[in-house]
Amino acid sequence: HRAIIILIIFLIVFLTRFVYFSQTDTFTGDQSYYILRQAENIQETGKPLYEDPYSYGGRAYFFTPIYHYIVAIILFITKSSLALKIVNNLFATSIVIGAYLLTRIITKKDYIAALLSLISGFVPVYFTTTVNSLNPAALFYPVLLILLYYISKLKKNQEKYTSSVIFLFFLMIILTPLAIVLIL
Repeated sequence: HRAIIILIIFLIVFLTRFVYFSQTDTFTGDQSYYILRQAENIQETGKPLYEDPYSYGGRAYFFTPIYHYIVAIILFITKSSLALKIVNNLFATSIVIGAYLLTRIITKKDYIAALLSLISGFVPVYFTTTVNSLNPAALFYPVLLILLYYISKLKKNQEKYTSSVIFLFFLMIILTPLAIVLIL
């Protein structure tokens, strides 16, 4: 019955997000268009723009491009900004899965895990920065919670969860270099 609870919470959060992001065809914020521009350049050349010739005097960018590649792949497959919004919000909504699993491990209570999972889907800063804009946080925070869940499971079965923890650490680091702080 836990899977049904998570699915219901996931659908509530996703459908609420859908109401917001489907009201407009465009994205919100400069970062979304920066990421779209990077994705278009990836589609054309196979690599992101690390130097921008259109900025005044040129501009160098330093970033890890995995999220931009994901956006480029989605755009290549679908050619639709609506599909991109849907996938981005599916990533963002997956925070409820990580929140439920992690809270369930800590509290051992299903109703508290369900409540905190629902709340996690509507945290104002997270909701507003990921609902109608392209933001790597839509992928970063769910992966972080799932990583913390697997780290908490390491005590019980190290052999089973070590490869998952290593993979998720690697994913976090390629999503944002600041994730290296987690290792320290």
